[in-house]
Amino acid sequence: MFENKKAVIFDLDGTLIDSIGMWNEVDRLLIEDISGKPCEINDLGQFRDSIIAKCTSDEVYVEYYGIIGKMYNSKLKPIEIFEKSRKLSDDYLKYSIDYKKNADKFLKVLKKNHIKLALATISRVKQLNVYKTINQNIIKKANLDEYFDVILTRDDVIKTKPNPEVYNKISNVLQIPKSEILIIEDSLIGVQAAKASKIDVAVIYDKYSDNDREQINLLSKYQFNDYDEIIDIFNNELENS
Repeated sequence: MFENKKAVIFDLDGTLIDSIGMWNEVDRLLIEDISGKPCEINDLGQFRDSIIAKCTSDEVYVEYYGIIGKMYNSKLKPIEIFEKSRKLSDDYLKYSIDYKKNADKFLKVLKKNHIKLALATISRVKQLNVYKTINQNIIKKANLDEYFDVILTRDDVIKTKPNPEVYNKISNVLQIPKSEILIIEDSLIGVQAAKASKIDVAVIYDKYSDNDREQINLLSKYQFNDYDEIIDIFNNELENS
């Protein structure tokens, strides 16, 4: 899997950090707030991804929350619903979000072995800055600026996943051939973006993508339950090289 690989690109939410459950809870609370009734959407993660995949504006999440507003006949403007979501998520981002188990260990293993690291996320710079400057779970384990050679966010691209723009752009910035790069993702839209970029993609398991599991496994080259499995493979390949 790692033979001749000189760079690894990570998605953020659901891949490196355990955050999808938090965003589902934020959306549930938001929907209940603007609708005045319990949220009836069973899989908010899949619901969110399916809408975001079709969004075309520069402000993907504003457009997403605008669609939610229309669904529930809210009189609030899309930007107002978006701001509500930011307020609901604020404490989670600052104090609760953490790396997935041993994700930080894998970053350190790769860095020690001189593999270039890149981060590709549809999150905004403002959110990344919370992880870089406030969230001690992330800062103390593996500070993003210290470990990643390239970080691209929603602010750096025109089109979001499943469009491959972010992965194509990182390949160009790194000046490394796509055949020498591995992408690690967790969601269907992320895997679709990786596949469209023609870069090998490995999937780290996240329970919030279970409804798309069959498609994810079909499109991805490698699948893993956790980072311990990936670390073992990396170390074994290193020993046998």
